Amino acid sequence: MKHALTYGFYMALAGAFLVLGLYFAGLHNDPDKMSLGQNIGMIGGITISIVVMLMGVREKRDLTPADKKWGYGSAFGTAFLIGLFGSLIAVVFNYAYFFHINPGFSELVFQTELAKLEAKGVAQDVIDGAEPMLKMMTSSTAMIITGGIFGAIGNGLIALMVAAFCKNRPVVAAPPVVE
Repeated sequence: MKHALTYGFYMALAGAFLVLGLYFAGLHNDPDKMSLGQNIGMIGGITISIVVMLMGVREKRDLTPADKKWGYGSAFGTAFLIGLFGSLIAVVFNYAYFFHINPGFSELVFQTELAKLEAKGVAQDVIDGAEPMLKMMTSSTAMIITGGIFGAIGNGLIALMVAAFCKNRPVVAAPPVVE
């Protein structure tokens, strides 16, 4: 459990650095750059999850005694817990980010989503009708909650794939027999 918590913390910390990097690069401050920031954040977040889970599961596998069973279930359990803890810890960072570091982020997301609807040619009366729901879904609180839930689900799916690559112990060649 401590192992998964440690790697979950590393995952959340790397994600926090990514978000802060996007913020300081100006990709979380301008509606025109927001789409690029979202794409970089998504790809970077998935990459961070994969790398940290692979590192954590491989280390756990190497630390597990040879006489103990290790397979897909063990690898998945470890990867899933790393992802779950990473998502939970990230919720704490997201709270700090949305309410203290970049309190205007929620409004920026709202404006970006409105611009996307207008660019698709959606009628203004439809946009006006969708605004209250859109405002609610882009609120800081809603983004923290949905980010935590979808982060845990996404990390669970990544854990399924990571476990497939880490289910077997590495084959160690037997030393040559000297006669």
